[in-house]
Amino acid sequence: MSTREPVPGPTPETTPDPRPAQSKVNTDDLLDRGELLRVMFDRAPVGVAVYDPDLILRKFNDQFAQLVERHGAATAGPVETGRSLFSYFPGAEDRFWALAKVVLAGETRFYRSVPHQLDEDMLSHWDLVLSPLRRGDEVIGIVQVAIDATERTEAEEQLQRSERRFRSILLNSSDVTVVIDAAGVLRYAAPSLRRLLDLPPERAVGADVTMPVHPDDLGALQDAIARIATDPADAAPFRSRLWHMDGSWHSFEVVPVNLLDDPDVEGIVLHARDITERTEAEAELRRRDAILEAVRFAAHRFLESHSSWRVHIHEVMARLGLAAAVSRVYIFENFRGADGTQWTSQSHEWVAPGIEPQIDNADLAAMSFEDAGFAHAARLLSSGEVIAGSVSDLPVSERALLEAQGILSIVLVPVFVEGRWWGFVGFDECSRQRVWSATEVDALRASASTLSAAVHRQRAEDQLREQQMQYRQVFEATGDGLVITDLDWKLVRANPAFYRMHGYRPDELLGRKATTWIHPDHHQARSDYTAAIIAGERPRSLAVDVRKDGSTFPVQVHGSAFTFQGRPHILGVVRDDTERTQAFALLEKRVSALSTVAASLTLNQALCDTLEVIANSVLGATPAVACSAFVLDQDSGQPRVVASAGLPAGYAEIVERCWDHGVDPSHQTYLTHEPLIMHDVVRRNLEDPALAPLHDMLREAEWDTVAVVPMASRDRGFGSVNAYYPRGVEPSPDDIAFLRAVADQGSVAVQNARLLTEAQSKAGLEERQRLARELHDSVSQALYGIALGARTARALAEHSPEQLAEPLDYVLSLAEAGMTEMRSLIFELRPESLAAEGLVAALEKRVAVLRARHQLTVSADLCAEPELALPLKETLYRIAQEALHNAVKHAHAAHVEVRLATTGTTVELEIGDDGLGFEPGEPRPGHLGMQSMRERAAAHRGSIEIDSEIGRGTTVRATLPLPR
Repeated sequence: MSTREPVPGPTPETTPDPRPAQSKVNTDDLLDRGELLRVMFDRAPVGVAVYDPDLILRKFNDQFAQLVERHGAATAGPVETGRSLFSYFPGAEDRFWALAKVVLAGETRFYRSVPHQLDEDMLSHWDLVLSPLRRGDEVIGIVQVAIDATERTEAEEQLQRSERRFRSILLNSSDVTVVIDAAGVLRYAAPSLRRLLDLPPERAVGADVTMPVHPDDLGALQDAIARIATDPADAAPFRSRLWHMDGSWHSFEVVPVNLLDDPDVEGIVLHARDITERTEAEAELRRRDAILEAVRFAAHRFLESHSSWRVHIHEVMARLGLAAAVSRVYIFENFRGADGTQWTSQSHEWVAPGIEPQIDNADLAAMSFEDAGFAHAARLLSSGEVIAGSVSDLPVSERALLEAQGILSIVLVPVFVEGRWWGFVGFDECSRQRVWSATEVDALRASASTLSAAVHRQRAEDQLREQQMQYRQVFEATGDGLVITDLDWKLVRANPAFYRMHGYRPDELLGRKATTWIHPDHHQARSDYTAAIIAGERPRSLAVDVRKDGSTFPVQVHGSAFTFQGRPHILGVVRDDTERTQAFALLEKRVSALSTVAASLTLNQALCDTLEVIANSVLGATPAVACSAFVLDQDSGQPRVVASAGLPAGYAEIVERCWDHGVDPSHQTYLTHEPLIMHDVVRRNLEDPALAPLHDMLREAEWDTVAVVPMASRDRGFGSVNAYYPRGVEPSPDDIAFLRAVADQGSVAVQNARLLTEAQSKAGLEERQRLARELHDSVSQALYGIALGARTARALAEHSPEQLAEPLDYVLSLAEAGMTEMRSLIFELRPESLAAEGLVAALEKRVAVLRARHQLTVSADLCAEPELALPLKETLYRIAQEALHNAVKHAHAAHVEVRLATTGTTVELEIGDDGLGFEPGEPRPGHLGMQSMRERAAAHRGSIEIDSEIGRGTTVRATLPLPR
């Protein structure tokens, strides 16, 4: 067993004995030793044992035996006298002998909660009293009084642990616990007071509870203590600011508990929790909410008002300044300086009471960021960053201007409009250094965003108003009709041009359906037009509208969907198409006229007929009232009126007589190759006496302007086309272009006529030369043979009349062949005989010539005379003539077949021979017969097929369509 230092017991106080008085007993009886021993050994609830100096057990009571049995070694057996103490408590020798020596020396000792480890799982505690047993002055033994203190010791240790835990909690708690008496004096302060307020608890104890309290919170503290002292149940928490040793104030939430009646406390316990951070966060949230409420107010003012944001900006800045609890709120707007750099200027400001305004500060008006030392700030703001902090932490270049305004802390929030840095909103604190929380900065950002939206809206509204004004001006001033109708076709609004176009006043058409002004023939097209717009298309259509007076006019209509007054409508653009339609009709006339003129340019068309077509075409396709065509005579060079239209009868003949009598034409345009517009023609001609024969006609003339356009080619002039315009009508550039075109056609006609004349003259010469050859080759030879045969017959008649028949027969045969050849040649010279004798007869004569002249075997399979026009018969005859000529001259054929047949739709001519043949695909320079046949057939929409092979003859097949 181990021992503890003896703990002296408390000195009992002398108090009156509350027990009833007892009868007195004999003192000797009380001091009877035997009786005392019996009481101690047998009746006392403690273990008593007596040891000799060797610590051998000599006497013990039952309580002691029970203690030993409960806490001693299990192997020691029952407690018996004569055994050593250490047989029951092995291993305790050293510790107990140290105690025993002191007692054997004559001292009495008390040991509290002496521990004894029975085993690993059991630990017991004993209270021991060791007293020497004397005989006289000699110590003959030790008396031990033992009490089992295990439970008490464990309870005490548990209490100590709880006290240590409580103390640690108090020391490290975020709360401060103090105890005050009824007078408000601190009687206890938890150790955490030092940590939370840097105030030593011992310094606080004995002081008044109001010592660290903020002056503004004293009243609330005293009221709370008074209430809790009067009514212990009134334990409502309250807040108070307590002074920190560093000079700052911390916010605490205090919960009072009245324990004045608790004898262990006898005071009012105040539990105070530091809520500084929470209070600051709540204050930040309140400021944020206030700022956001100001932002909401700004949004309402800016975005819901129809006036400019500048009208409300001072009211909005006042709300923001009060909500953010700042000294000054202001707005700077950027602009580009004359040097090309970024400048800014303060435009609006709000200041709190007692703060000096800066709106008139010249340094803040038209300020260059670069020159003012704010280039770095400008870069941050232009990139979207917020500048927030103490002025003392800003760059040196920026501090001077700000400190001059008394600014201690500042927030600058950039404002962007349409993606560009527009300026910034500033918030100044001039009364104290201030740390701007992220919550506050975010709220201030929201205010800048609201301003951005307001500026953007203002710009959009300004642009919208400008566009609306422009649209209104366009709507009112455009020459096209603009009409807004609903989906039921009712007119909602139209511009003046639309009303003028249709001859109505606005009140006559408003609310009326489009069928009022759309021609009935186009109502279905209007339905399709509306359906297309509803389907998302933007149709364009041509229609006919009706004016109020019932007249109609063509229009072009473009439509699109259109939201008007919050509902879907149709916007129609109506354009009067009269001019375009007339121009298109005129263009069609001119194209048709040019086509007619071009169709008249054929070799068999007389020049006067072609120019007559041109003159009439000019009247139909231009505003001219008359037209003439002059052509220069190829021999004399004198102009002649070849064709005219619209001129009085005899006008052309009188003009030519005047020219023949020496009047020089008043124009020589065909020599300059450029059009000439002659004005005041009638007056000038009336003033010319040489034109007196024309004066009567000129006085009746409707025209007074003449457009003279030359007919020319290259450097040669052939004449002119002359268009006569009414008084007051000027030839347009389009008219001149058309006249140029028909004049070019006229020049082609003149050239064709001259070329045809030359070609016909040359062809006649060539034909005469060919006939001469034919006469030489056939008729001349026949006449020569006849003369020879006649001389022979004459000689035979004198000497041998009996032989006269043979030469006479020869003469007769030659005469018949000559007559046949002459008939063929005469037919070629006079093809009009085809009309009298027919195509079949002509082909038969041609076959007879081949048989008589060339002794060819010719078979003819000819149908009955077909009912064909003379040009078609002549074409077939000329093709047959060329094919038969080729068979004789080139193919050297011995046998020729001729076939003529008709079908229901065509006539076919086929010429075949057994001659040399050729390759049809190979070029044959100098041989134009084949090409001539093809051109003749093509002129009648026919075709020529040639089938030939070397050594196997040739077949030419002509197929021409019959006229319907």
